[in-house]
Amino acid sequence: QGLLPKLKENFRVRTFRFSLEAKRIADQSELTAEGEATNISGALSQVAGEFRDMPLAGIVLVSDGADNADQGVNELAGVAAYLKSQKVPVYTIGIGTERIPKDIEIMKVATSKTMTAGSVADLFVTLRGYGYQGKTVDLEIKEGPRLVETRQVQIGRDGDTQRIKLTLAPDAPGIYEYSAEIKPRSEEMISENNQRRFLVDSRTRKGRVLYVEGYPRKEFKFIRRSVDEDPQINLVSMVRISHDGRLYRQGIQSPTELQDGYPRTREELFGYDAIIIGNIEADWFTPEQLQMTEEFVSIRGGGLLMLGGDGSFAEGGYAGTPVEDALPVRLASSRGGGTWGIGLVDRIFRMNLTPEGRTHSLMRISPDQDANAKLWSQLPELTGYNRVGDVKPGATVLGIDPSADLLEGSNVILVVQRYGEGRTMAFTSASTWRWQ
Repeated sequence: QGLLPKLKENFRVRTFRFSLEAKRIADQSELTAEGEATNISGALSQVAGEFRDMPLAGIVLVSDGADNADQGVNELAGVAAYLKSQKVPVYTIGIGTERIPKDIEIMKVATSKTMTAGSVADLFVTLRGYGYQGKTVDLEIKEGPRLVETRQVQIGRDGDTQRIKLTLAPDAPGIYEYSAEIKPRSEEMISENNQRRFLVDSRTRKGRVLYVEGYPRKEFKFIRRSVDEDPQINLVSMVRISHDGRLYRQGIQSPTELQDGYPRTREELFGYDAIIIGNIEADWFTPEQLQMTEEFVSIRGGGLLMLGGDGSFAEGGYAGTPVEDALPVRLASSRGGGTWGIGLVDRIFRMNLTPEGRTHSLMRISPDQDANAKLWSQLPELTGYNRVGDVKPGATVLGIDPSADLLEGSNVILVVQRYGEGRTMAFTSASTWRWQ
C-alpha cells in the first residue's frame, strides 16, 4: 500500500500484471493470480519494448522468482543485457515462501536451439531438491511421447543445484519438442515444476555466415574452400584487396549485398547467423558497427568467432571495444600491467585438447571419445598465435599450446562462451590451413 503512492510522488508509474504475458492494469484489484505460468523474461522484454521510445527510469519487478515458462536458460540474460545497454535498472522485490519442505524442481534446460540432423549437441539440465537428500530419481528426456534417455540422479543437499550433462541427436530434419522431466512424488507440494519443455529445430536450412578478412591470406582461402563443401552453410565473405579499401565479395545473394562494406544497420547485420572476424583491425569498423556486432550476439543470439593474426585481438586494437566485451577472453592482462603477456607467438606447436575439450560437442570428429582424441592428436602442427589476457568467468577453454611457458603469457588457443542470447569463440591461431 505504501510503495506505489511514494513512487507516484516523483514518477509517472505504469502498473502491469504478468503470467505468460504482461498486461497493463489500473490498480491492484486486477491482480487475479489466474495465470498458467510465469514468464519473467517475456514480461521484462514486453515492457521494455513498449517503452522503447520513451525515457524509462526503471522497472520494479515483484515476483517469487519462479520462472516456469520454458523460455530457455539465456532468455532472461539477453533481456537483462539489453536493459543494461539502455541504462534501465531493474529493482526486484521477492515475495512468497523461501523454502518448500518437499519439492524437486527442474530449473533450467540448456541446449542448441538449432541443430543439423545427424549431429550431436550437449544438453544441460539444472535441478534442485528440498527434502529428498540422497534419494535417487529418474531424469527422463523425451522427444514428444518417445523416451530418448533416462539418467538416474541422486538428489543433493536441500537447495543445492545440480547440473546434469546429457546429449541430443535428432536423426531427421524437423522441429522437435523435447521435455526433461522427473515423475512427481505424492508428497511434493508443487508438481508443475518437475518438467521443462523445449524446442529444437533441425530442419534443413543453410546458416548464413558473414566472414570479414583483412587480406586474402591462406587461412581465408582454406576456410572458404572448407565451408563451400558444407551443404548447411552459406558463407558470405568480404576481403579487403587493396590499400584504398576495395573489397572482394563472395557468396552474396544480390549485387547490393555488402556493396557498402560491413553492414551499417541492425536489420542487415541481424540477417546473418554468425560472424567471423579475421585479420582486420578494429578501426576499420565504425564505433557503431562494433557496438552493433556486440548486440548481434547478446540480443539477436548470433555467433561470433575471432581468428588470430597481427590485426586481430589486442594487436588489432580490439581492447576496450564492445567486441572485447563479447569475446570469451580479455585483451589485457590482469598481472604486471595491461600489456604483460600480450603479443604474437611465432613457433610451431601441436594444439592439445583440454579435459573439457575432449568431451565438448564442438570438438567431436568421431562419436567415440577415444577415437576422437586420437584423430585430434594426428592433426598437423599449427604455427603462431596471439597471446590474450585472462579467460573470462564462464568461458570454457577447449584447446591449448602445451609447450608454452605460462610465465610468459597465455597458452589459450581455442575458447568458447555463451554471451547473452548467443555464443562467442576465440581461435587465437591463424594456421588451420595446415590441417588440410
